[in-house]
Amino acid sequence: TNVVYTSVEIDVPAAGSGLTNAHGLGSMPNLVRVVLVCKTGEYGYVAGDELDAVNVAVYNFANAAFSISANGTDIMIQRSNDDYLLVPSRTTTLGSQVDLSEDKWKIKIYAWKL
Repeated sequence: TNVVYTSVEIDVPAAGSGLTNAHGLGSMPNLVRVVLVCKTGEYGYVAGDELDAVNVAVYNFANAAFSISANGTDIMIQRSNDDYLLVPSRTTTLGSQVDLSEDKWKIKIYAWKL
C-alpha cells in the first residue's frame, strides 16, 4: 500500500536557514518532492504553479538553492547562504534567469512510502 504525505504550505526559509518537517510515514520515505508554490504571480508564473525546488539555483545557476534530506521521521530543507532564488523566466528571453521574490512563494513537501 502506498502512503502519501503532503505538508501544509510553509514560508520559504531565509538564506542560510532551514526547516524540519515531520512526515509521519513511520519510516524513511522512498521518494521526497519539495516544491515552491506560487502565491502571487511573477515572471510568467501564476498563483498555484508548483516549481520543483531542485530546479532553483543561486548566482549564475552555479549551485542549488536548497539541500533536501529525509530520515525515518523528518524531511529537512536547508537553504544556501546565497540570497538568490534563481529560475528561468517564463516571460523573457529563453534561458534568462530571474530572482524569485520569497514573499510570493511558499514551500510544500510531498513524500511517498511505497
